[in-house]
Amino acid sequence: MQFISNIQHNQNQSEQIVIHNLATAPTSPIEGQMYQNTVDNIMYYYNGILWIPIRDKITFQLSVARNGTISSDQDLRRQNGTSTSNTPYILAFDCVLVAMAANTTRSGNNETWSAELFKNNTLEASLNIINNTKAYSMSYTNTFVAGDEIRFRANLGTSGDLIRPGITAWFREV
Repeated sequence: MQFISNIQHNQNQSEQIVIHNLATAPTSPIEGQMYQNTVDNIMYYYNGILWIPIRDKITFQLSVARNGTISSDQDLRRQNGTSTSNTPYILAFDCVLVAMAANTTRSGNNETWSAELFKNNTLEASLNIINNTKAYSMSYTNTFVAGDEIRFRANLGTSGDLIRPGITAWFREV
């Protein structure tokens, strides 16, 4: 059977198709969805949190979270499913930070907090979350070298407390 017009797949899998061409990202995406941006001529895929340019070839991601509520600034670290103290991640190769995302299950009026990424105990990148439960940014170009220590911190700012905060960072090997 040949198709000579567009077909709406309602986010179902298809084989041997041309990727959807759009000037802006689709709204309400699902994980695994892709589109070709006609403005910058770059293909993007949605990883469940943000649109990642395929050209960036995400090598790995680090995700941290804290179960329960935190009431003061805290480092976040997840190891084998349980939160641990300030133990940093040690990078095994040179890489570039591509994107960061942060979320919490609670954020109310006039609450501001920051997801912070530290390299060798120096603040390297941050993402501000204002009156919202999640935020993301792809505007990073920070470089890291093998052996750098990476830590994540939830800076509560004006938030009284955060329930289950989480931070994810995506890196590309260089």
